[in-house]
Amino acid sequence: MLLLAACGGLARIGERASSTAMKHNEGTALAAAVRSRIAAHPGQSGLHTLPDGREALAARVALADAAQRSLDVQYFIWNKDMAGKVLLEHLFRAADRGVRVRLLLDDLGTMPSDATLLTIDSHPNIEVRMFNPVSLRSPRLLGMVVDFGRINKRMHNKSFTADGQASIVGGRNIGDEYFEAHAEMNLSLLEQPVCDSNRRAGATKHDAGAVRRTAGGTQRLP
Repeated sequence: MLLLAACGGLARIGERASSTAMKHNEGTALAAAVRSRIAAHPGQSGLHTLPDGREALAARVALADAAQRSLDVQYFIWNKDMAGKVLLEHLFRAADRGVRVRLLLDDLGTMPSDATLLTIDSHPNIEVRMFNPVSLRSPRLLGMVVDFGRINKRMHNKSFTADGQASIVGGRNIGDEYFEAHAEMNLSLLEQPVCDSNRRAGATKHDAGAVRRTAGGTQRLP
């Protein structure tokens, strides 16, 4: 079994479909909302802290609902709890109205099953990519053991970017405990929405580096 698992491999990076950040988002409502403030402070970025977990969740929902062209979302942990389901619902709503949604998740921190991820990826406007995925999907633990050197390299980036105009970055993953919604445990974290010069970072990180797209329609990952 160990030998068979060790022989398993991933598709080569060059075999995946290319995906790049959208450009020319100046005509969106989000761009219009921040244009005057950006003009008043040329070459600078606008920041606003989000110390309250509930406000942080609401801010992500607001960005998802305001997006008109693109949502670029990346997280280390995405739990299948209230917060995870609420945000996923709003990503689907955005995709349904024509917004391109790119979801980049770390394979070890993602709680939804492969079947769920494939269902999400099957939406024509949603693209799911897994960072450095375990090649042996089941038994998953065995795949981690036989390839630990590679699997130990993880992605801890956390960002939520709408229309390339505004991003929420910081320490919060997606789970109830990060938004003061857990019955037994809550984490105190500080993060901030960013406008202008730094906003592109969240979108462009999807474009390169050790990610695989889920094979939508083929019933397999990665």
